[in-house]
Amino acid sequence: MFVSRHLATSAQLRQFAYQPRATPIQTSSFSTSSCHQAVSDSLRQKAQQNNQQFKLNNLFNVKDKVALISGGGTGIGLMATQALAVNRAKVYITGRTEEKLNRVAELYGKDIPGSIIPVPADITSKESIKNLADTISQRESHLSILINNAGISSHTQTTEHDNANNLRKSLFDDPDATIKDWEDVYRTNVPQLFFMTTAFLPLLEKGSKTHHGWSSTVINISSISGIVKTAQHHFAYNASKAAAIHLTKMLANEISGSPESRLPIRINSIAPGVFPSEITTGESDEIQKSYIPEEKYEKKVPARRPGKDENMGNAVLFAATNQYLNGQTVVVDGGIRIGVDILSVISGVNKTLDGLTQATGERQLEQHEKISEAVAHLGSKEVDALNRSGSHFEEEHLVQNVLSGAIVIGNLQLVEYLLNVENTRADINGETPFFGKPLHIAAAWGQADIVEYLLDKGADLRAISSYPAHVSWDEELEYLNEERRHAYRCPDDTALRAAALGGHNEVIRVLLSPKYQPSFKRQRNTYHRAMVAAARGGHMDTINLLRSAKKSASNLKQAQQEMLYEAADHNREALVRMLLKNGADVNFSCRHRHFGYPLAIAAGKGHARIVRILLQHGANMYIRFLFGSPNMNHGTLI
Repeated sequence: MFVSRHLATSAQLRQFAYQPRATPIQTSSFSTSSCHQAVSDSLRQKAQQNNQQFKLNNLFNVKDKVALISGGGTGIGLMATQALAVNRAKVYITGRTEEKLNRVAELYGKDIPGSIIPVPADITSKESIKNLADTISQRESHLSILINNAGISSHTQTTEHDNANNLRKSLFDDPDATIKDWEDVYRTNVPQLFFMTTAFLPLLEKGSKTHHGWSSTVINISSISGIVKTAQHHFAYNASKAAAIHLTKMLANEISGSPESRLPIRINSIAPGVFPSEITTGESDEIQKSYIPEEKYEKKVPARRPGKDENMGNAVLFAATNQYLNGQTVVVDGGIRIGVDILSVISGVNKTLDGLTQATGERQLEQHEKISEAVAHLGSKEVDALNRSGSHFEEEHLVQNVLSGAIVIGNLQLVEYLLNVENTRADINGETPFFGKPLHIAAAWGQADIVEYLLDKGADLRAISSYPAHVSWDEELEYLNEERRHAYRCPDDTALRAAALGGHNEVIRVLLSPKYQPSFKRQRNTYHRAMVAAARGGHMDTINLLRSAKKSASNLKQAQQEMLYEAADHNREALVRMLLKNGADVNFSCRHRHFGYPLAIAAGKGHARIVRILLQHGANMYIRFLFGSPNMNHGTLI
């Protein structure tokens, strides 16, 4: 089966890694002269000199380098401009809007080691590119770095249609879908890479000769949209970025790889994922920056956020200074292609699922987990097609994983579909080894709309706060000391605490809504457990929300001490201060915990500021009874 090479089990890997190998006995003697010589001062000096090569200012040194960046006025171009100029490079920025360029120079070009110089130009015009090259040639004897960043997006089109006529209406009949739109996008995103690079070849070659050990570099800013197979609703843009990546490889081969030329010029591309720019947000603020809310991509990118300016700066400095990098595409996407690659596996899902349902043991669980992650990204029409194809999608364990995966990524439409179509057999109160119960996982991942839908649809109300009767308070609290067994699984058996651990206040408000009238079993411990979970995450607003919702303010001492322990353990400085201000006992020991004293756990974890706060509030440095019972009379001095 085609997925086996990608989804090898841990048992298979162990067998491969530790398989005995027949090795002939070596009879020759080993030379030990180099490693047993006495370390002389001269050898030590050589080693210290070698160490100097690994200093950051040597590894990523762009001091006195001359750079030219197209589209340097906003977005990724501005990020690249800052990364180079702040590190002592002389950076020319170009673009069509002179006002934006001048504003960047005024805002970001003052009081920095390097410089930012605006030079307006239209890189979609060959004549304008020639004039730009002449201008730079008159000002500089060489060029060290050329970053071709300018680009535009295209008209978007929907592809989620269930028949050929509707798909045609969206893709062909749409009046905004024109050949001119394709031409405009291609003209800006592709030809300029060729003409900008070739126009500056003489200056780039001189740049390699000017600085010893340096080869000038061209960096083309492409996109992961040119790598992924999906259209992402903009066919023209993705096609242009794929062309840009391939053009980069051709230029690298013909300019520095061809025996006829072999110019000392490196040509690479950087393929960003989601970064704030005018292409992704449609606007810039008063300092030429764009903004994307982190929560928008929390469930879409493994990094749980869009890219930051400094992440792009890292990539630019790496590509510019690594003299051994040529003809490559550096992908900086927060791991988003992981999901896309899994989705490409699902292109053969009809046959694959058939084999998966017949697999056994660890491999079955591993593959079900991965397949469910991918299938959860599909829409209801794809799932329906799987059912009609007879691909064994009705397999109960698998479909429950798919339901859970849909909840994780917040696909309410797919959740509704799975719970309303008879032959999927999705169980609203079912549980899987990898995900747990639907209500729990929705709470853990902050999917308030799905939580409300599940409760309205008939999710067991007892799942809001109930937990196994045999689990004691101490055992339940010990769970917080363990890492989650699986990244997607609810951390415990109560949806309320799962939401509290993640600081999902909207979910908590839904769970505590009078609409559902939850009758909490062991109500005091239910709220306390949730507060302790919130303390671990440092969610002070969540703690206050739970305290205000609690019917009685009595009996909070135990929970308050547990919260102090969690805050000290996880370096939650503001929460430690709040708890101590509200009367938490700085010398109280949670005896069921290893290192049960707040001071001991903070010191053991190296949280110096927490230690200082605790000592200022009277923490006893001579901690007794650290291990075992009080009559053991053990102690330790911090």
